[in-house]
Amino acid sequence: MRASEAVTNQESSAANRSWWDYDANNYHQEHPNYLGSTSPTGEFYWCPEMLHERDIRLLGDARTSRVLEIGCGSAPCSRWLAADGAGFVTGFDISANMIAHAGETTVPLVQADAVDMPYRDSSFDIAFSAFGAIPFVADSAGLMREVARVLRPGGRFVFSITHPMRWIFPDNPGEGGLTVFTSYFNRSPYVERDPGHRHSNLRRASPHTRRPYSRAHSRWFHYRRRARTRVARPPHRRMGAMVATAWQTIPRNGDFCFTPGGKLMIPAQWIEHRRSDDRELIGWVDLDTHAPQLLPYNRLGQPLELVDSWDEAEAAIDAIGLRCLTGRFQYQADGSEELTVRIKHVYDDRIVLTTALTDAVEDVGEEITIPFPAPAALR
Repeated sequence: MRASEAVTNQESSAANRSWWDYDANNYHQEHPNYLGSTSPTGEFYWCPEMLHERDIRLLGDARTSRVLEIGCGSAPCSRWLAADGAGFVTGFDISANMIAHAGETTVPLVQADAVDMPYRDSSFDIAFSAFGAIPFVADSAGLMREVARVLRPGGRFVFSITHPMRWIFPDNPGEGGLTVFTSYFNRSPYVERDPGHRHSNLRRASPHTRRPYSRAHSRWFHYRRRARTRVARPPHRRMGAMVATAWQTIPRNGDFCFTPGGKLMIPAQWIEHRRSDDRELIGWVDLDTHAPQLLPYNRLGQPLELVDSWDEAEAAIDAIGLRCLTGRFQYQADGSEELTVRIKHVYDDRIVLTTALTDAVEDVGEEITIPFPAPAALR
């Protein structure tokens, strides 16, 4: 059934990351020709109707251009462009498993967020997306702003998406999918919940931007919190979201485009859990590693006890809340003496400890930076 709950970028990111990591193998088995799975240099089709870039050249002459693919999946389009002689090509996607299907390639690929791209301003001459990213984010206008930022003045942005008419119907290949269930003019993001489940297997963001040429539309978000329900869907590509982690070594001619110190990616199978009152992030739930059981984590990324249901996982995280950040800890780096420390800051990619055990001005202490999630050396 349809719910009126707003869909945030973080929710759509978590949903897409979880679904495409889960479905990557099956997706490539279902659509080998469209995805160029049998070609070492990929293929560049603009749509499931197999309209190829070699025939229509929507990107123009890219031989001296810096090109960015948004929501690249296994990068068949970027790999084809590189083989076709484009000057420099790179791409990003939300799903590590989708990127892994690119195999050995000279194209640098990054796991990154479509609404928070890890590239410097005016880095690219051309940006493109073939059924990637744009239909899958809650804030399509934010994505457009990011594209405008990373493109040089006068740069070209080309993308293909499904017509919004497709999404007034349920994502159902059977007779039930022939009945209109929402207005074509509905521009509000919303959530689809499975009957009998507190959380949905499917999420769909629906910001229809009614503008010439930038008509973002809605798309199902497969958000598996309790069941691994397999839902038939059209052969569309995937989306890029979340923040940057280098997947491969970036060649020197690509150094120009990446902002320094991009954030690390939270593991793909971790789903955020936030406090109900103020939406503060207090932990995660790992859906996959120990399936059918779930493993909750606290705000430091430390594992708690295995549980059997999503409700139990949430309850375990709620019971600890942010208290895991208080008090004193023991930390021992390799070959070093054990130190008593406190938590000073927690970031997406690191944790800053301090040996100052009080808040007194004269208690300066030493700062120690460790990776996030917290290593076993912190206890």
